[in-house]
Amino acid sequence: MTVGLTGLAAGALPSRRGSALACLTAFPLFYYCMGALISVVSLYLDDRGLATGDLSLVVSASAVFALVLQPLVGVVADLAGGPRVPAVACMGVVLVSTVGLALGGGTGELFVANGLSQGLIVAVVPLLDSLALASGLPYGRVKAGGSVGYALGVQLVGVLYERMGAVAALGSVVAAGLGCLVAMWLAREGSWAPEPGVSDGSATGMATQLGELLRTRAYLVLLVVSFVLLGLHYANIAYMPLLVRAGGGGPSLMGTILLAQTLFEVAVVFLSDRVAEWLGNRGMLVLTSVAMAVRMLWYATCPSDAALLGAFFFQGLSAGLFYVVVVRMVSEVVPRELTNTALALSGLVGKGLGALALEALGGALLASGGFSLMYGVLGTIGLVGVVAALSLRDGE
Repeated sequence: MTVGLTGLAAGALPSRRGSALACLTAFPLFYYCMGALISVVSLYLDDRGLATGDLSLVVSASAVFALVLQPLVGVVADLAGGPRVPAVACMGVVLVSTVGLALGGGTGELFVANGLSQGLIVAVVPLLDSLALASGLPYGRVKAGGSVGYALGVQLVGVLYERMGAVAALGSVVAAGLGCLVAMWLAREGSWAPEPGVSDGSATGMATQLGELLRTRAYLVLLVVSFVLLGLHYANIAYMPLLVRAGGGGPSLMGTILLAQTLFEVAVVFLSDRVAEWLGNRGMLVLTSVAMAVRMLWYATCPSDAALLGAFFFQGLSAGLFYVVVVRMVSEVVPRELTNTALALSGLVGKGLGALALEALGGALLASGGFSLMYGVLGTIGLVGVVAALSLRDGE
């Protein structure tokens, strides 16, 4: 299969410089929204007095909706010929749904509002990545701005929630989201011209090409590593606060750990383009997989809270760097007209199926054998990702 990026069409869309500025603006605002929603929704629902079963149901809506919406939005964007309009439309629904969350309602209304807001914001990620690729900027530098925005979202929304309440916290999400929406609209998405004999851009042509893509070894390896590495990442997000608490730490220490992890991740992502020149995609994929496996196995020793804080670098070398590898590999092995679908499918396998499976497994292991058993098994699963990454041949 002959694949690769085609040239960007010049003209109708904003200038390259204007598009670069738009992407640099959209990324931190978008990831602020994501970090803020992840941080505040469960607290907000608990403060509304939802029963434990209802709260779990509403929180689970984000994963359930994302499983359906992420691949669907990616396909729609590719059929539409670009990600800009679908991204703006999805972001508009996210903002309306966030307002719906703030207004409250019954369990059913909250389920739908949370599902649409967090499910669609996950679906927008690959579309935003596509806009970054079209901007002409090194992707790592653009993504670093997103990491900064995420850190601000996690930290600032907590302060707003504690001092001014849920409306102020969710209102900051809406304000940042409006700015992101405008920036995405001003971004240049480029356009693609199908390679002769590959695809005509129709649904039938795309289906044929997607089937051929799913037989491409490099992309299949990427999907396997996505399942393992992102599944472990989200399982750790769910259970690491409990590990910190078991060691005697509290929310403030967890916040400090997250801040240190994010700051190092910003540096790693910013320098990722140079790292890629040195290691290549295969080397970066192996590095991220090894870092995640070692991270899980080390957590199995139940280290002290001080040691957990001192190991802040694991986050950037594992999950942080992996997101960059995904975008780089997709841009190189996937036809331009399937970029959004390929990124969405990778996210579905990792953030959706992998996260659901390994979070559930982690919960069962934690209940039966504690943190040592849980992280030991998760670390062993991480070794599967290492083997898969090592199987990738140079140049694939």
